[in-house]
Amino acid sequence: MGYVQDRIDLDRHHLLLAVAYTDHDTFGGETTWNAEYGLDVAARTRLIFSAGTAFRAPDSTDRFGFGGNPELDPENSRNYEIGLRQQFGANQLITLSAFRNDIDDLIEFVVTDPTTFDGQNQNIDRVRIDGLELAYQIRAADWSLRAEAIAQDPRDLTNHETLLRRAKRSGTVSIVKAFGLHE
Repeated sequence: MGYVQDRIDLDRHHLLLAVAYTDHDTFGGETTWNAEYGLDVAARTRLIFSAGTAFRAPDSTDRFGFGGNPELDPENSRNYEIGLRQQFGANQLITLSAFRNDIDDLIEFVVTDPTTFDGQNQNIDRVRIDGLELAYQIRAADWSLRAEAIAQDPRDLTNHETLLRRAKRSGTVSIVKAFGLHE
């Protein structure tokens, strides 16, 4: 496995480029990449565009655990995002993003018997997840608070149905306290 990343900051322009290579014992080699461009449109406001790819090989639980299927293929995805990041003072940040994830061969548990809920992990040919994310973060001394809300439409493109067990709306709140020596 190898990974290379570089970040370039030129005045109002910010670029992040990354490439990774994964050599999987069962599924062979796969190259993935990520590119992010940020433009400072005002002193504390940044518009961000990003795109990338991902690879996920089925693990032993997917293949041989509950609902296991040794015939699973790995997932491949393409991700696109546009966002706006607004900083308030030195300690507060609000981010609003719209995203799209296109996934080929998504690994999903599919119920084959609705009475017993028996089923099997299967690949779903084509999936699209469109969504919006809103996040707020504040830092004070050794404390940090982050709240995040996501609304998304996880859809199987082969039958146009909503994916099971994928939240349409979710929210998280985290509080972090730093301990120990600080620089």
